[in-house]
Amino acid sequence: MEELVNEFERRSKLSILENWLEERCSENIQIPAIHNAMAKIKIDTNQNPQQFLLNNKFYDAKVVGRFCEDRDPHLAVLAYRRNLG
Repeated sequence: MEELVNEFERRSKLSILENWLEERCSENIQIPAIHNAMAKIKIDTNQNPQQFLLNNKFYDAKVVGRFCEDRDPHLAVLAYRRNLG
C-alpha cells in the first residue's frame, strides 16, 4: 500500500485514490502512509483539514507537518502539536 500511495503522490495524482483511501481508513487500517495521504488530500482540497488533523491519530505528524508548512502554517502547527501530545 505504501508503494502505491508514494507512486501516486510522486505523480501528483493522489486525489485519484481518495475513495480507495477513505475505504482503507474506514476499515481501521493503521498504516501511516494511508493516513498521511488522506491528510494531504484533505489539506489540498480544503475538506475540513483541521478536524482531520485533530482527530486522526494514525498519520505521521512530521510528514504531514512538513507538507503543510508552505501551504498553511496554521495546519502545520496543528499537525506538529499532535505529535507533542
